[in-house]
Amino acid sequence: MVEDIFEHIRERIDDETSAILLVGSRVDGTHREDSDIDFVIVRRNQDRPIINQKETFHSHELDLWFYDEEFITGLLERPASNYADLSLQSLVLSFLWSNSLVYRRDEMIDDILLTSKVWTWSEEVRTLLDYDSVPPQDKTLRKYYFENLDLLRIMRMRLDENKTVSHRSKDNKEHLIEQDDEGIHEVYNSVVAAYQSEGISREWTELADARKAIKKERWTLAVASLRDVLRFLVRIDCRLSEYDIVDPMMWTLAENSLSNDLVKTALKIMMKHYPHVLRTS
Repeated sequence: MVEDIFEHIRERIDDETSAILLVGSRVDGTHREDSDIDFVIVRRNQDRPIINQKETFHSHELDLWFYDEEFITGLLERPASNYADLSLQSLVLSFLWSNSLVYRRDEMIDDILLTSKVWTWSEEVRTLLDYDSVPPQDKTLRKYYFENLDLLRIMRMRLDENKTVSHRSKDNKEHLIEQDDEGIHEVYNSVVAAYQSEGISREWTELADARKAIKKERWTLAVASLRDVLRFLVRIDCRLSEYDIVDPMMWTLAENSLSNDLVKTALKIMMKHYPHVLRTS
């Protein structure tokens, strides 16, 4: 079956395909029988830097990520100047550091993989996670604020260990606190209502991840994914830039800028049932 899936993926090879990598849990050995199968397909002259497609093949869910080759090389050649750069570099390094090569056209992918192997984070990059902030007065937002500080501590520790970083709770698996199903459906319904009220045209990966995790009774992943959705909804409703997604000041600004009552309600319901998601030790 694995070779059938590889052959199915290889059918996508054309003159613009540089490489195909198997990535994710199937490579690091953490997959379950029902886990998605993740592929990165590196292409030349792609219209957008990153494109995601999902499909089903013989009952297996395939998660396909198409990356523009020039976008990857550009990220690895320039120093990060803000958190958005740091986040994208981490995203790319995460699959360059852990993959199984399914197809290569030429030595370009070899050069990219070699660059990633000798990668080290500079001291300057660490300063991108330094923020000046004051906690909000609102009790609920105050809890999210201090959780944000915990997230920044985790990210700094990972940089010190020359690891990738992510603002998504679900990506920091070793720091997730085990959760149960108490309140999960109330939390999910409140987050979906808040999400729909924002008029977002496409379904976010985090929301899809939460729904699948609930179906598979993986409560810890479900809670973490829903927590991530709420963080993004707060940023959108407060009209903050993508650079502000890890700035704890976001929660202080939300005290006066957050206008969507459904988002406010979802934040309270989440904190009522799941007050702690991350541990820093």
